[in-house]
Amino acid sequence: MCAGWGFRPGRQAALVEAQPLIDRWPEAPAIARGAGRAYGDAALSDTLLSTRQLDALIAFDSKAGTLVCEAGLSLAELLEVTLPRGWILPVIPGTRFVSVGGAIAADIHGKNHHHQGAFSSAVVWLDLLLPGQGIVRVEPGEPLFLATCGGMGLTGLVVRVALQLLPAASAEVDWQRLPCSDLEQLRALSDKHASDTYSVAWLDLSGKQAMRGGSLGVGELADDGNTQVKWQSSLPLPPLADWFVSDTTMRLANDFLRWREMRHSRGRVSLEAFFFPLDRINRWNRLYRRGLLQYQFVVPENSSSVAIGELLDRLARSSARPYLSVWKRMGAANDNWLSFPMAGETLAMDFPRRPDVLKLFNDFDSIVAEHGGRVYLAKDARLSVDMFRAMYPNWTSLAELRESMGLAGTVVSDLSTRLQL
Repeated sequence: MCAGWGFRPGRQAALVEAQPLIDRWPEAPAIARGAGRAYGDAALSDTLLSTRQLDALIAFDSKAGTLVCEAGLSLAELLEVTLPRGWILPVIPGTRFVSVGGAIAADIHGKNHHHQGAFSSAVVWLDLLLPGQGIVRVEPGEPLFLATCGGMGLTGLVVRVALQLLPAASAEVDWQRLPCSDLEQLRALSDKHASDTYSVAWLDLSGKQAMRGGSLGVGELADDGNTQVKWQSSLPLPPLADWFVSDTTMRLANDFLRWREMRHSRGRVSLEAFFFPLDRINRWNRLYRRGLLQYQFVVPENSSSVAIGELLDRLARSSARPYLSVWKRMGAANDNWLSFPMAGETLAMDFPRRPDVLKLFNDFDSIVAEHGGRVYLAKDARLSVDMFRAMYPNWTSLAELRESMGLAGTVVSDLSTRLQL
């Protein structure tokens, strides 16, 4: 049985290593699978091409900060090589265990999207395995690049990638934590700290009212010359830990976080503590024994206040409560056809999988679509065809390219089937 990070949906699939098949595509419909961190059905199909053995670092120019690697290399493995030599990934997500190929497929964003954009902004070129055509080199601006970055693996298998990194003088972050009581105060703090490189907010949405409080975290890479990467060993989940995760216990956990962050705080922390706090718990998704659903959406700046207000009002009227909620400001959208970010605000909320949550998400979809926003496909497992097409009007470009290149019946995922791509 194979599943995404949210555990459901799961299904039987043939898992084969992509490395021995690097010059040809399987006969059965297939999709690439990296580290398995997509939450839903993006990396599920009859045949899964695992890139775990495509993990070589091919070349690294420590003077220019350019790197060539295979797509299965994890971001952690990449940073372990580049940071001690003074270079860092321009875009870093919330986990270091994502593969480079997965980062491209989802066109991931980080805490600095308002300054740096999405992961594809660092891609100099990529080599893509196309069914029946072999490996082709793809560069920014080409239709195949616009389709591949953010295209959820639906153009083929990313084999190799060239990246342009940014200089970094430290593997630590100078950060501040600024408490807030409501969204208007949060937005004012975000405006005040707009020049900070990294910015992200934690919100407590666990109560019956729309928001119980939260904090904005902002940070800059330190300038101390300490570029040695240190990862802490992941803590194992204690036996039966999942039985203690409930609406009540998570409300108490949010109470503790709110109490801790009522005061203004600042300090210097490791890269791991700032960017990857959940990586310290080994396979933390297992806390959600019946399945994890994350709803992440973005809405344009000109309607974000109204849209998020309506969405939180709908949340307050429901019986469901998110266990973790994260808010960020985002910068301008890029030209990639299915890339998620746009200028505005994004909110990500983790829920246990339950029927009332699935119904709530349908209502969320209507609000997000009405205000010109969209749901993040890397976190999705249930968006309808109609909502997808409303949120991603460039879907037709991807569908036409897949049809014209003969990919529609060969590069297939459960996501592409569900969304009729």
